[in-house]
Amino acid sequence: MDFWSHLIEEVIADNTLYVVLGLLATYLIVRALAPQERPRLILTLYLAGIHVILVPVVAYLRSEQAPLYEEVRLATLILAAIASTGMLISLIFAVIMPRLHLHTPRILHDVVFGGASTVAVFALASHLGFNLSGLIATSAVLTGVIGFALQDTLGNIIGGLAMQLDNTIGVGDWIEFEGHTGRVAEMRWRYTALETRSWETILIPNASLMDGRVSILGRRTNMPRQWRREIEFHVDFFHAPTTVIQIVNEALQTSQIPNVAADPQPHALLKNLDESFGNYAVRYWLTDIACQDPVESDIRIRIYFALKRHRVRLAVPTGHVFLTDAPSRKEESARRHVNYKQQFIKEMELFSSLSDDECAALAEELRYAPFARGEHLTNQGQASYDLYILTRGSCQVLVRSGGDEKEVAVLEAPTFFGEMSLMTGAVRSTTIIAKTDLETYRLERDAFERFIQPRPEVAEQVARVLARRQMSLESALEDLDNAHAKDNLDARSWEFLKKIQSFFNLSPTRK
Repeated sequence: MDFWSHLIEEVIADNTLYVVLGLLATYLIVRALAPQERPRLILTLYLAGIHVILVPVVAYLRSEQAPLYEEVRLATLILAAIASTGMLISLIFAVIMPRLHLHTPRILHDVVFGGASTVAVFALASHLGFNLSGLIATSAVLTGVIGFALQDTLGNIIGGLAMQLDNTIGVGDWIEFEGHTGRVAEMRWRYTALETRSWETILIPNASLMDGRVSILGRRTNMPRQWRREIEFHVDFFHAPTTVIQIVNEALQTSQIPNVAADPQPHALLKNLDESFGNYAVRYWLTDIACQDPVESDIRIRIYFALKRHRVRLAVPTGHVFLTDAPSRKEESARRHVNYKQQFIKEMELFSSLSDDECAALAEELRYAPFARGEHLTNQGQASYDLYILTRGSCQVLVRSGGDEKEVAVLEAPTFFGEMSLMTGAVRSTTIIAKTDLETYRLERDAFERFIQPRPEVAEQVARVLARRQMSLESALEDLDNAHAKDNLDARSWEFLKKIQSFFNLSPTRK
């Protein structure tokens, strides 16, 4: 028989056509359904390619009746067997099992592939009549020698296999080991790759992980994955601890902070009493450990703005020498600040009828109240009686209907809001959230009561402005003639006036 006849026989006998077609089908399936598995098919491609190259060599040796024919043919069949095993393992572990929601560690794929390939090779060799007893005996000796020489490497391999089989550590876990904190990106035979927040990849031998102390961050049995953290701050003894804790808790709990768990809620506590200040801490539960630094920055900003709004000063180390302005400069600074606030009061329609002296008196009652981006100024349905004058920044107005909350307006400085709650005691009708860092001034109920008690006539002016503002909102839905509108305005003003007088205990005015 000539070479070509032997080649056709070898292709049929070695199932070369089936190997090539199977590899092509496997590649297409894996590429479509499990693209992350494509790099692992490279070895299978190489083995199948060498098999295809050796088939003509085997045919040539057979046609020449060369003595190496049997050995080369065995090598060709072994390559085909290992390539077929690789294809089958890829289909099972990368395509079929994930569809059944069965996820196995990568190292198990390698173990099954190695074991199945070994069984296939020995079975094939035995079927072709090769005596393997000498090879097995020699392999036992070589295994002992290699095992002694590579005991550290074998320890890493066994450690990696053990960790993955018992799910001690998995890909995606955040761990802390010997001062290094990072996310487990990959677990290989020899090492575990740890990616840190500093964009570093640390390779830790598996045997070291097995022998050392490893902290798995944010994991607790039957609980959501979240990591408890603390941020410390100091406030001097001028302020009661209960007051400080209440201020911080309100700032952190009234508006959701990204990547911070809502349950348990973030909260403040007094940890220690130092010589001149109280040592406080905010405890919170981090849901995305990769975002620890930005989250801690957001929380510190919330703490700062909350304390600033309530005129609570952070403590400074004792023993410092403070240089303060002379009394005259302090007075000048305070006067400029009052004029600054008075300017915004004069521009407000609500207080447009006030005299300069009345505006100055009201400006004295305003309290500086900054807010950080994302903080809630008001919450719909909340009983809160403060009016806010927005002097810098912007905020969004949300209305909750049913279970949904949608944005209905954006407020840009300069403007004001909360007048209904301040004047009549009505609950908040909207939720207002800072879109940017805000500068606002807050007029509290007690402060406005001190202002309006000696000036009851202001109530009439404010009531008419409130009625006109409310009617302007309703005008889009109603078409009122001028006479009817004037009568309606008078009636609405009278209603508001009675509410204001009742809320601030003012003497009633006769209609």
